[in-house]
Amino acid sequence: MLRNWATVAELDEALRSMFQLMVGAIAYGDPRTGRILRRCATDWTDPDELAPLPLTAAVVHAQLDLEGV
Repeated sequence: MLRNWATVAELDEALRSMFQLMVGAIAYGDPRTGRILRRCATDWTDPDELAPLPLTAAVVHAQLDLEGV
C-alpha cells in the first residue's frame, strides 16, 4: 500500500509534501518503523527497479533524517 501512495506522490509535488509529513508522523518515536520506511524508500530507487521513485524516496529519506531514524 505504501508503494502505491509513493507512486502517486512521485507525480504530484503537493502530495509528496503530504507524504513526507505522513512518514514523519508514522516514524515519530519509533526507530523500527523508521528503519522499515527507509528500507522501502531504498528499494524504490534500486537499480533493478522497473519504475523507480527517486523524488518520493528522497523526501522519505529527508524526513527520516530529520526524525533521527
